[in-house]
Amino acid sequence: TLAVLGEELWRQLPEISDAPAFTQAGLLGLVFFVTAATASVVATRARSSEARAARVGSELLNLSRVNDTIVESMRSGVLVVDGSGRIRTINAAARQLLDLPGPVSGRPLALECPAVAEDVQAWQHRGMRRGDIITTRSGKEVTLRYTRLGRGIEAPIMVLVDDAARLRDE
Repeated sequence: TLAVLGEELWRQLPEISDAPAFTQAGLLGLVFFVTAATASVVATRARSSEARAARVGSELLNLSRVNDTIVESMRSGVLVVDGSGRIRTINAAARQLLDLPGPVSGRPLALECPAVAEDVQAWQHRGMRRGDIITTRSGKEVTLRYTRLGRGIEAPIMVLVDDAARLRDE
């Protein structure tokens, strides 16, 4: 703004008689000033939004870690299967109860534990059965309970796995 006004003053200095030129320069300077002020306000809001998003992202990461720790330390097995039948999450108790080796996340449930995969399919098609008992490869009986984590057929399914013998004893 000052540069435009200064340049116009320099051009008009010898005769300073052309008032419309100063008006145009003043209006152009005003437009520059308003544009700069608006850009400053937008930049400040963008920085504030970015800082807020970073805080929320950090809080979500911390909550996710807490959630993972809680799920991993549960006595009940927790298995989450996505809409395509792949294992998304499994805790140590579920791996032990279902006799699954090491890391199986991302693998098809039908390959890792066919009995559970069949029961999940039956649950999806027949509805809200609770407490199904299946026998694992090693002959251990486990109780399965299902919860859909969202809406629609493609929503992930959480399978809670418990030792059927332990439940009978309690």
